Amino acid sequence: MGDTFTEIVDIIIDIADMAREKVTKNSHFVDDLDLTSLEILAIITKVEKKYSVKFSKNDFEVITTVGDLVSYLSKS
Repeated sequence: MGDTFTEIVDIIIDIADMAREKVTKNSHFVDDLDLTSLEILAIITKVEKKYSVKFSKNDFEVITTVGDLVSYLSKS
């Protein structure tokens, strides 16, 4: 498996059609990246399939940035 951060960025830019440079580890999904709820849901679905994880509703109360998601996946 490659670099988790790069893989997550690839998923985000594919779904949200944005420039790679806009996405950093500190990027907040809503405040910085302006992702819609449908885009976030699509990202969650792709990440769950790619990494064989299942997120709970509570997970996304603490996963608010790209870096949070990468850290969560590294602990899974």
